[in-house]
Amino acid sequence: LTRGRDSDLTGATYKVLEQMADGVQWPAPTEEYALTGGTVKKFVRGMDPMADSEAKDDKPYQFYGHAHPDRKLWIWLRDQASPEEVPDADYPFYLSTGRIVDHWHTSSMTGRVPELLRANPYAYVEVNPKDAKKLGIRPNDMVEVTSRRGTNTLPAKVYEGPTEGMVFVYWHDMHPDRMINKVTKDAYDPGSKEPEFKICACKIRRISGPQALKPFIV
Repeated sequence: LTRGRDSDLTGATYKVLEQMADGVQWPAPTEEYALTGGTVKKFVRGMDPMADSEAKDDKPYQFYGHAHPDRKLWIWLRDQASPEEVPDADYPFYLSTGRIVDHWHTSSMTGRVPELLRANPYAYVEVNPKDAKKLGIRPNDMVEVTSRRGTNTLPAKVYEGPTEGMVFVYWHDMHPDRMINKVTKDAYDPGSKEPEFKICACKIRRISGPQALKPFIV
């Protein structure tokens, strides 16, 4: 299906994938190349087999494929814009949301894989240690995350991942108490229409010590 395309994965056969615990990065047009792990840097000669085979000159970078008909890389520059909602006295924290490696979207599939579910059975709120100390939050304490739109109640993960003044929650958990998009903001970019789900203002508070929780499978 991908032979000859800029995403050629012809070499990533089942036989190869069974030997490659870390997977294969495309393009990987042959089994021999796929067994090396695939492409290291796309569009770079010597690191991308398609850049080697599609090269039109001796330049180190070769932009190929249907997205680059003129053989050039297109870069669109846009002015940086601040989030529509920033922290204030009432909601002093930034809330950032995103993915984790073990789950995909609503966990409707990954949540049914015992090993993945065991690694991350339910969402948590990541809190910087300095903020946790100020608010009396300890690891696994139940924490209320509230914005102007909604509230989630999640266990705390205290570590240096988020910067001071920011908390993070992944959005794969669809449990009504842990569905973080109840808290996020639905502002969107006027050009791309991309929603600004991944950052908003919030406040947090400790509501109890650790509680027994169960995963929620869609």
